[in-house]
Amino acid sequence: MEMTLVGLDVTHEVYWEKEDLRALVKIGNERSGFLLQIIDFISSAYESLSGWKRCVLHDPLAAGVCLFPDLVKTEKRYVDVELTGELTRGMTVVDRRGRTPLGEENMLVALEVDAERFKTQLMESLLDWAQEG
Repeated sequence: MEMTLVGLDVTHEVYWEKEDLRALVKIGNERSGFLLQIIDFISSAYESLSGWKRCVLHDPLAAGVCLFPDLVKTEKRYVDVELTGELTRGMTVVDRRGRTPLGEENMLVALEVDAERFKTQLMESLLDWAQEG
C-alpha cells in the first residue's frame, strides 16, 4: 500500500460546526456528552486561532483515508521535508510542477476530499458508539 500525504490544505475542508452536532446532542447520554466535550474543546481551540468555532477533523480524516482511500483524489508527487529553511523548517514540500528536479515521485498527495461523505461516515460511527452507552 502506498503512503498518502493528507495535508492541512485538504483537512481544513472537513469540519463540524454546531449545527452538525444535533444528532449527537439529541442522544443526551454520558458517551455523547463525552464526545461533545472533546469536540467543544477542539472547536474552542480552533476559534482562538482562527476566529471560527469549528472542529476541524485533521487526524480523523488522515485515519479515514487509511480505511477508505477513495475519500480523497490524489496525485503521485515528489514529497520531502524541509530541514534547513529559516521559516519552513519541518514543513512538507510537494513538487506539483510535474517535473522531477528534486526527485522521483515518492507518494500520493491528497488534493481533494469528499468532505460530506467523510463527515457523515464519521458521525454515524460516533452515533452508533454513543447509543450503546
